[in-house]
Amino acid sequence: MTGMRVQPAELLGLARALLEAVRTPPHIAARVAEILVNADLAGHPSHGVMRLPEYLAEVDRGAIAVAAEPIVERQTATTAVMDGARGWGHWAVDRAMACAVAKARAAGVGAVALRRCTHAGRLGEYVEAATRAGCIGLVMAGVGGYETGWAAPIGGRSRHLGPNPIAIGVPTAEGPPFVFDAATTVVARGRVMRALALGEPVPEGWILDAAGRPSVRPEDLVAGGTLALAAGHKGYGLSLAACLLGGLGGGFDGERLRMGGVFVQAVDVGAFLPSTEYGARVARFLEGVRRGPAAAGAEILTPGEPEWRARQRHAAGLEVPEPVWARLVEAAAARGIPLGDVASGVNGHDAPTSAAGTRPCP
Repeated sequence: MTGMRVQPAELLGLARALLEAVRTPPHIAARVAEILVNADLAGHPSHGVMRLPEYLAEVDRGAIAVAAEPIVERQTATTAVMDGARGWGHWAVDRAMACAVAKARAAGVGAVALRRCTHAGRLGEYVEAATRAGCIGLVMAGVGGYETGWAAPIGGRSRHLGPNPIAIGVPTAEGPPFVFDAATTVVARGRVMRALALGEPVPEGWILDAAGRPSVRPEDLVAGGTLALAAGHKGYGLSLAACLLGGLGGGFDGERLRMGGVFVQAVDVGAFLPSTEYGARVARFLEGVRRGPAAAGAEILTPGEPEWRARQRHAAGLEVPEPVWARLVEAAAARGIPLGDVASGVNGHDAPTSAAGTRPCP
């Protein structure tokens, strides 16, 4: 499928303009736009700017409070409970990780439980931020309850669980950090919705229709179907664990038996071993994995390496599929944004970086 060739800075400018057009404060719009474009650069367009029309529709119906700042409700030297206030989830999790990192740097470990958080995009973004601060990062985002999510429990057919992703980041002395980021379903919902937007089928094993039968039609997910759990009962257990740890922030509906939230943790490597020594060990270990005998026609990669390579490929420009670009153009026109000005770079936005810093707890 053909598409529009767009420079990262241009895409960033458009994303930021769309966010500011719905009265998102500039500092929040800048970071949310950066996170979205970073997902595209990392090779995960299902969590990139293609989500903006969906997010803007949520803003229009009052589901996202665009100016909300996450609030620390209570905290200790190593923990915090935060209220995302139904603001931009990307901003809330970014702030939660910054808080966890600040505590880890001061006390060795930091953990934050976040409730009332909207969709936060690619979780790998936040654990990568932890690795740049010399920390191991963990994020678990979970939601569960009858007809709450997109996946069914083992033996069931109701949408009881969200995709409930888990991300872990580990710093290395050289090369890309170890970054594992995966849904507890076979794929994230965004990948199915991207196929739907492009008019393409999905691979077998991704989804089930409303009757619980395997399907390759992405529209079957929208029509009451479910996402398949990753590795059966293993994905089921991890999905429930994400709900339980996320629920530490107080996200619980006793009437409808819903539970969830986001659990964020940072561990200062230097509290256990000298950071340089540990980073060198990690780099050597991962290199040993990559150097192992590969299957015919295959290459051994470690988590985080595909994204690192994708960033190198996309630095000179991103290919945005025509249907996705058309929706972005439509969204811009609906909000009076002069697309020509954004595309020509007159707004002066810089290209996104993969080295966004962290700040302490608000």
